[in-house]
Amino acid sequence: MSGILVDRVINKLGSVSEFVRQMQPEAIARHVSLHVADHVEEYVDGIMQAESPVLWANLPAVVKAQIYQHVRRSLPPMIDGLALALVAEVDQLVDVREMIASQLELDRGLMVRLFCEVGDAEFRFIINISFWDRPRFRRAADGAVLFPALAWDCCRCMPPRSASPPTGSRWRWCSGR
Repeated sequence: MSGILVDRVINKLGSVSEFVRQMQPEAIARHVSLHVADHVEEYVDGIMQAESPVLWANLPAVVKAQIYQHVRRSLPPMIDGLALALVAEVDQLVDVREMIASQLELDRGLMVRLFCEVGDAEFRFIINISFWDRPRFRRAADGAVLFPALAWDCCRCMPPRSASPPTGSRWRWCSGR
């Protein structure tokens, strides 16, 4: 049930890739590049200490400065490419349906509220159509009660399940009586 609600809501809101495109990934990539550029030394030092601590400790400061500069220069295109790849692959990376469905299963109150709000139009339609169809169904039921012989004859006119379908109307089956 939560899956149905999630599908309805996602169809109204749009896909994850549309949502990410609206967030302007290029602007986000520029912001991330600026933030990371301010902390390049910390990040490079941390990575190099983890990967090759002896080499990094013995490198001259001039070489380290060149590595920092190289990272600063190559950072914006790498982050732009990362943002574009994220936009292209976000539907495969994030399963919104599963994520929301599991959250709705944990929070039943939220699911009831969502069900009432999303299904409001459908509930109104069912109530209205049942109001207008009730007299027609009532007349059919009254006819079956008042004229049981006619209802039985109509049922007998139906072909047996194993018979081949008639070429004309189904009432030809009754002509053999």
